[in-house]
Amino acid sequence: MESALTHKHSTIMKSGIDSYKRGYDEGREDGYKQGEEKGYHDGYEEGNEEGFNEGFRKGSNHGLFTGMIIGSFSVFLGIFVMTAVSRK
Repeated sequence: MESALTHKHSTIMKSGIDSYKRGYDEGREDGYKQGEEKGYHDGYEEGNEEGFNEGFRKGSNHGLFTGMIIGSFSVFLGIFVMTAVSRK
């Protein structure tokens, strides 16, 4: 009688341990998947934002520099033409 009870108790414990291991493995796998997806998503968003900011900064600087050169040349050309016209 005691041996049947011990056997039943042992079977219940083994079933509980197996359930725990299965739950642990499934939880760990789900955690890895969620972490990987979140990491990819966050990295993608951060990369897009950083790329946009960097592109905007470089584009603004380039546009400002180019605009200053063209504007300075236009002013110089205008002054030159005005001076040439006024001398005649």
